[in-house]
Amino acid sequence: MILLDKPKTLPETDRGRLKEAFADLRKRGYAARMNFMCCGSCASYALDEKHPDKPHVYWHRQGDDSAFTLRQRYGRVERSDDLVDTLYIHWSGDGEEIAAVLRDWGLRVKWDGSEMYCIEVLPR
Repeated sequence: MILLDKPKTLPETDRGRLKEAFADLRKRGYAARMNFMCCGSCASYALDEKHPDKPHVYWHRQGDDSAFTLRQRYGRVERSDDLVDTLYIHWSGDGEEIAAVLRDWGLRVKWDGSEMYCIEVLPR
């Protein structure tokens, strides 16, 4: 059983909640990075090189662009601090713990328990 401390107050935005959840994961020994590198291949390589003995959890810029971008019109990008689409969290380590921390910070999580798949954070 994973025991988690409940935060006193939740940040108002999804990005704020993710920031707190990732800070919590760092305290638990994860190499946790938000909006890290261009893609999953580059991010995994960089984390494996820099932190070979630590489990990691991250999402990359491509995922950030798709999960937080409201629309692109006339060359202008409108972004949100709340999710507008699914954010895919790449991870190694204890998926149950990672999902529990994300939920503890008020995020909607979908994950089938398989090490083969990303943990999904859904818009509220």
